[in-house]
Amino acid sequence: MTDLYGIIGYPLHHTLSPAMQNAAFKAAGIDAHYVALSVAPNRIRAALRGLKSSGFAGFNVTVPYKETVLPFLDRISPEARSVGAVNTILARRGRWIGHNTDVHGFRMLIRRLKVRLKSARVLVYGAGGAARAVVSALIRDAECVMIQNRTARKARTLRDFFPAPHRRKIILVRQPEAVSGPALDLIVNATSVGLRPADRSIVPAAVLRKSRAAVDLIYNPPLTHFLRLAAAQGCRSANGFDMLLYQGALAFELWTGRSAPLSAMRRALRKTF
Repeated sequence: MTDLYGIIGYPLHHTLSPAMQNAAFKAAGIDAHYVALSVAPNRIRAALRGLKSSGFAGFNVTVPYKETVLPFLDRISPEARSVGAVNTILARRGRWIGHNTDVHGFRMLIRRLKVRLKSARVLVYGAGGAARAVVSALIRDAECVMIQNRTARKARTLRDFFPAPHRRKIILVRQPEAVSGPALDLIVNATSVGLRPADRSIVPAAVLRKSRAAVDLIYNPPLTHFLRLAAAQGCRSANGFDMLLYQGALAFELWTGRSAPLSAMRRALRKTF
């Protein structure tokens, strides 16, 4: 019997996870199929009930539902609990277990970009589930993590989620142009701005000039306006490709108990661009 896996989010026209995970199942000789399930916000409760009754073996969660799914889970892994967001769900004997593989994926991306996080000054745009994973990956080593978000209340909620020793490192900024002090080591776009080809960067060129490196968590399109602007300002830059690959590999391992076929997954992703 074919095991079913998938990804829920909205919108999902950009997702490359089905290509990556189906290639992984094929390479590993596992009888499974992975599908994209675009779920409008007013249908999320019904969709989650449908996934459980349909017997899905597991699924990924992307924007805007990484926090929304928490009340529906039977158990949350320590990693996911420390982030306050879930992007991977494992079904076991009718129970749903929530994990977060985004933190691992982001750490791998930063390692490949060769950004030194010890005592780093970082500016993060966004305060949703992806931003939570980014801040979680950074907060132990960074000198400070500045957060800029369209909604100040959501930024405060993100900051206040972390324990006091880490919370003191988080600074909320209204006008990033006014950031003073030494150069930034990294700017991260953890918003969905850039998914549409017409989207313009929400990070001004003047801010990018203050940074050594820039990351856009968006991977499709592979070159957003934010990344083009970052390159023009001399920043080392990367999109979310490596984060997608490595978070997907860890999700595969959680679902199957098998080592992820990274080469097959990487090839499948490359073919989509």
